[in-house]
Amino acid sequence: ASAWLAGEFIEVIAAVRSLDVLYKAVRFYAEQHTELLSDLLLVLAPTAEPSRIVPILRAAPVASDPKLFGSSLGLLPEARSYLHKVIESLGAEKTPPEVVEALLDVYFAEEALLHLRELIDMMRDFDQLALSERLENHPNAEFRQLGVELHKRGGRHERALELAKKEKLWKDAIGVAAHSEDAELCEQLAEWFLENGMREALTAMLYTCYPTLLPDVGVELAWMNKALPFAMPFMVQTLSEVGARLTRLRDAREVKKEAQKDLEKEQEKEINEDESVLLYGLGMHQQQNRMLALPAAPAGGGGGGGANMMIGWHPANAAAAQTNNYATYAQMYQTRAAAAAQQQMMSQRNAQMYQTGLHAAYATRAAQEAYVTASNR
Repeated sequence: ASAWLAGEFIEVIAAVRSLDVLYKAVRFYAEQHTELLSDLLLVLAPTAEPSRIVPILRAAPVASDPKLFGSSLGLLPEARSYLHKVIESLGAEKTPPEVVEALLDVYFAEEALLHLRELIDMMRDFDQLALSERLENHPNAEFRQLGVELHKRGGRHERALELAKKEKLWKDAIGVAAHSEDAELCEQLAEWFLENGMREALTAMLYTCYPTLLPDVGVELAWMNKALPFAMPFMVQTLSEVGARLTRLRDAREVKKEAQKDLEKEQEKEINEDESVLLYGLGMHQQQNRMLALPAAPAGGGGGGGANMMIGWHPANAAAAQTNNYATYAQMYQTRAAAAAQQQMMSQRNAQMYQTGLHAAYATRAAQEAYVTASNR
């Protein structure tokens, strides 16, 4: 023992790469030099595995007051700085659960509520159920309240709500119901408040659980228990949101209707300005939502010989006749303006052809009379 020097030992052990030797050094310090254990652990932190050091510290002889910390902690309270350094160096995601639970045990034994709450909020990888059960049986009410929060965070809402009602933590109970997003659980809590005459708590609960609790259920419960005045804020909020939704739907519908009207006007303008529509009719992209059938074609017609008239028809032009096969009189799906223009053109064409036929007939009759006269001579 007289040949052993703490400073030289630390320098030598820092250069060792064998993990077994490092863990033996930790056991040696835990048994012989407890007061220097923290220095050794800080030197070994970058090399040794924390998940193997924590069990060694737990199994070491108790140096602190067993009545204060309990025998299950071993030398963990003396290694608090080492545990903090491991968490800081590895981060919340990579820290082994053994380290987190060891530090939680230390804070729980020391009743360091603030540090315990901070560590719970920061870490996720530990046995939350076991800690919740320990907290809910703690003699300190603040620790029991922390147990409610931990049950809520773990999704054990029914257990958290039961514990909150038992501890008369009304705000926490409402928070648990809202966090659960369970309509049935919210309804049960509202009924429980009314059965126990806590109408003010019902008001807070309806407001907090508004996204989950159905409006008709909340109003019915208040009405059945003669507590409608306490549900009035909830009713006002519901009517306000319903009105806002209807207003948004109406505005959206009006905007859509205006956009549709503008589109129809643009299409109407485009078709009216397109001269090809009068000759070939509407294209497929122009026929949408514009169904309009023309009246039946008139039978016969002066000089027409009863044939179906077509825009631009000329008997002497076969090529034009072939082209106009796509522009028949009974052209469907046209705009009113195009249909009126087409009908007007057809009327004018019929009248012109009728006059041409009459002139041809008169010319033929005059020629025949002249021929007869010349023959008689």
